[in-house]
Order: sequence, then structure tokens, then C-alpha cells
Amino acid sequence: MFKRGVRVGLLKNFQKVISKNKPEQSLNFPSVIEDSIKPADVSVQPNLEIKPVEEKRPEVKPVKEVKTIEIAPKELPDLPGDGFFLHLYGQLKAGKLEKDKLSAEDLVKSMQEYWHNDENLIKHSSVSEQNKWMIEHEISDTMEKLTVLEQQWKMKKIKVEQLKRDLELIEKGITEESISFKKLMKKLKFHQEVSQDQFFKLFSGREIKSLNELMGALKMMDDASFLNHVTGDRNDFADWVLGALKEKTISLQMRSVKTRKELISFLEENIRHEPAPLV
Repeated sequence: MFKRGVRVGLLKNFQKVISKNKPEQSLNFPSVIEDSIKPADVSVQPNLEIKPVEEKRPEVKPVKEVKTIEIAPKELPDLPGDGFFLHLYGQLKAGKLEKDKLSAEDLVKSMQEYWHNDENLIKHSSVSEQNKWMIEHEISDTMEKLTVLEQQWKMKKIKVEQLKRDLELIEKGITEESISFKKLMKKLKFHQEVSQDQFFKLFSGREIKSLNELMGALKMMDDASFLNHVTGDRNDFADWVLGALKEKTISLQMRSVKTRKELISFLEENIRHEPAPLV
């Protein structure tokens, strides 16, 4: 094998011989020493289309129309006096107060601007005018307090009238229940029994211890037996009701009854309140 230096020399000699024989044509053989990699041709530029980047802008929403607060003017009372806040109150009463504007407004600064002219007037006015201004505002404040008190009085007055109506309904209920109570008491008397030593003994020998038993006995007895106890001014049944049951009113009413059927009807209608057919 040839060494690398010998090979290089032979190649160079071979190139010289060829070049002498054919001068028109030059054969260039690449040298093993030279770099076979040629530099890139920078004169040729690739045709690259560069598009501009579109900037995305935020969507701008249309401004909504500011709506005013809808308040019925009739629902707000008129207030006396003047001032910045009363001015706002007037706009509110007229339904012209803008809610968004009011929430963003510096009320203290607006109040100061509102009173700016009046403040200058007060500073440069006479003492008499200043006193007059103060008295007028004290009158306005007093009227405002009186208005508030009047509204409080009106509310209390309405509540008192409502309480009066409620009281009348309660009293009516008490009256109705009182009547029911009295009827129940009469029914209780109808079934109330006396002690054994206060029993009423009929002519037939039967013993009676309550008005309920008396009415049952009256329905069973005949008119002749009844006349054994009720004749003229004598009324054994009325005497027994007064002495044993301590019922003076019932006793007096029973004395005006002269027949058995009348006495049964009286006991049913005025004491028991459960009318039954006469026997």
C-alpha cells in the first residue's frame, strides 16, 4: 500500500500531464485535502411570505341608557325647607334621580358646591340677615320635627282605631259566650241534685231530688195528682225550688203557672232549652 503522501504526489503529477495534453479542457479533481463542502449561496433567498399579525382588540359594548329610579311621587310626602339633600329628595319625588349617577357622586362635595353661593352670601351679609337666616332654618327644622311627630301620631291613631275595632269584636264574642254560659248554668241547675234531707216528696210517695226528675214526674202524673200540689195560691213545687235549690227567680215564675202542661213547658223552655212534646 501507498502512503498518503505518495498518493497525493502521484495525483498532482497526473493532473499536470493531462493539462498539457488537453489545454482547452481542464479537469479539476477535488483534492482530498480541500474541503468538499462548498459554502451556501446566500444570494438566493427563499420566497417566504410574511403575514402581519392581527391584533385582537377587546369588544366594546354599547353604553346602556341610564334608567331613572321609578318611584311613584304620590308615595312620598312633601318636606318643608331647602338644602342639597332636599333638592335630591325633590328629584327622587319627581322620578328624575339617576341611580348610577347618584352612586358615583361625592355627596359631600356636591353639598359644598350647592351651598357655595349661600355661604358667600352669609359671610358678607349683615348680622341681622345672618340671624334672620338662622331663625328661618330653626323654624324649618322645628316644622320638620312637627311633621315627623304628626306622622307618628297618625300611625298611632290608626293603630288605636284598629285596636278599638278588635276590642269591639272581642267584646261581642264575650257577650255571645256569656249568653252561652248562662244557658249552660241553667242546664246545670236543671240537673243539680239536692241533699237527701231536701228531697221533694210527691203525694204518691215518690221522692224528687232535681228539676230534671220533677219534669219527668210531671209528665208521668195526671192532672188530679198535680192539683194535690198546686191549688189557688199554693204551689208546693215553687216552694221547694226556693227552699232547696235557692232559685228565687225560677220560684216566682213557677207560681204563675196553674196547670201541669204549662209547668212542663216552662221547665223545658226556660231551664232545659230542649222542648219536648207534652204528654
